[in-house]
Amino acid sequence: MYRSWHWTTEENLHITIAFLGDIDDRGLDLLGEVVSAATEDAAAIPFDTGSVVTLPPGPMRRAKVLALEIAKGKNHMASLAAKIEACLAAAGNREGYPFRPAERRVYTPHITLARKGRRPASGFSLREELGETPLELNLQGLADRVVIYKSELRPYNSGGHGGGHKYTPLTIYNLL
Repeated sequence: MYRSWHWTTEENLHITIAFLGDIDDRGLDLLGEVVSAATEDAAAIPFDTGSVVTLPPGPMRRAKVLALEIAKGKNHMASLAAKIEACLAAAGNREGYPFRPAERRVYTPHITLARKGRRPASGFSLREELGETPLELNLQGLADRVVIYKSELRPYNSGGHGGGHKYTPLTIYNLL
């Protein structure tokens, strides 16, 4: 089962606020203005992790992501994500820039632990694997910056190694 999953490397662990897809240099400049304004007086967010979950959620959906949910601090992260989404929409409309449409899914702050690989093995349900007992990892942290990353997907070799996402930080905005 686990052979079909690619584990996140330590340097790639992060909490996503918004996924933007492909944007050009103009969009990147506009994004920088939006994030700078949205985080200008934002405080750092203390957080605690909770259960290990699979995404997308739901008993009938096969997992594509194994993640560690954010328990304490999730409402503050959701507020920041909503503020950035609203500012992106307003700036995109004002400047005529086609940012992707706002997410329709409810924002779920999490740390991705592993992604389902492309091997033939199917996804799994934590309930099927672990039964009714949730797996908890109680960690504490401080989200003290927002980073705009460039994400590149690198191919895996035939042994399933060496590939995955590579995140390159472009701009960092420190929270108070």
